[in-house]
Amino acid sequence: MQFSLSATTKKAIDAALQSKWKEAVELNSQILEMYPENLDTKIRLGRAYIQIKKFSKARKLFKEVLKNDPINPIAKKNLDLAKAEKVEKGNGNGI
Repeated sequence: MQFSLSATTKKAIDAALQSKWKEAVELNSQILEMYPENLDTKIRLGRAYIQIKKFSKARKLFKEVLKNDPINPIAKKNLDLAKAEKVEKGNGNGI
């Protein structure tokens, strides 16, 4: 099966919007295997990790994003959430 970045990204976003966090982790992890420097995917994966309470993995991803994009407001906000080990209710609109 051929890997489609756009199709897999859409599935990952849809999974997060439906609060299917484990599926979102799997899909975003697949994308990172093919595109390890994709900052948007790292942010989405970090958000999913927060929602399933894997805070150390989330912190690592957000730090990687901020290393490449030091003023990224989404990564900053989510790093703070991961440091505080807080899970947002609903679908977590920081996808």
